[in-house]
Amino acid sequence: VAGTYQGTFEYQINGTFCGPASVVNAFNSLGINKYSQNTLFEKSSISYWKTRILGLTLDELATLVQNNSDVVITVLRNISLDEFRKHLTQSNNPSQRYLINFDRASLFGVNIGHHSPIGGYLVEQDLVFVLDVLEDYKPFLVPSERLYQAMNTLDGESNQKRGLLLISPI
Repeated sequence: VAGTYQGTFEYQINGTFCGPASVVNAFNSLGINKYSQNTLFEKSSISYWKTRILGLTLDELATLVQNNSDVVITVLRNISLDEFRKHLTQSNNPSQRYLINFDRASLFGVNIGHHSPIGGYLVEQDLVFVLDVLEDYKPFLVPSERLYQAMNTLDGESNQKRGLLLISPI
């Protein structure tokens, strides 16, 4: 799946646009090449300025995707580590995309929520390939349990657990 992002990968254009950058990258990898990080908001009920100041929750990210595409969106939160690993295995399916919402604190010591696409899962090594949209971090490999712990945290804005966004064709 990571190969579908080659040549079209964009880093976030400002400090709070990890969500829009993740969506544009997922769309581009699926052949939906008609959006920029800014133009996603033209057809959406999600506020550009709210996103510019505070970023997006997982549910707001799902709405942004839904407002701009004809795909099936599934929000996955409150899942077990085993369920997470099953979804990671599915992240290797080139017909669907996963975006993850996680807290950077347990991975990088910076207490801030973040969105990025998942580029694939190395099952035998139990490593997740995160296509980080923040240029300072770049894509990285992380053990699935560490990423799960970073995802299985509370989002302070929504007061809900973070999670995964599954994007599937209709």
